[in-house]
Amino acid sequence: MITKPPGWPLLTTFSLTALVCLWWASAPYLYVELFLWAFFVGGSVCLLGIIRGIAALVADVDAVSAHLLRWLMPWIIVGCTFLAITADVPFRVRFALSQAAPADHAEAVARSGTSSHECRQVGLYPVCWSEATPGGGARFSIDD
Repeated sequence: MITKPPGWPLLTTFSLTALVCLWWASAPYLYVELFLWAFFVGGSVCLLGIIRGIAALVADVDAVSAHLLRWLMPWIIVGCTFLAITADVPFRVRFALSQAAPADHAEAVARSGTSSHECRQVGLYPVCWSEATPGGGARFSIDD
């Protein structure tokens, strides 16, 4: 019996679960939802991968050995996601991609001299409050 390596449904599920974790980890602080998602959804997906891997090894070890990289790919995704979150890479990337936008927004608010409660996207962050401060400065709150 030939055992097929993990196909697109399993790899897609691992990848989407990892992407949701990385998005939540890109905020300045860690959401509780990140841990709940990782525990319940990530744990379920990992359990499914373990069961599928054990069943494949029992059925045909040689077929698994022939496609070892494809069988290890879900675990590589999990490992890379864990390392990225541990090293705070998602936040650093999101901040680096948005770095110029907050400065431009602050200059625009300072020039206007008013306050605003209008929600808008500043770089990759939502801002729903901003005000000009005396002396030509600006303050604003990033909601995420």
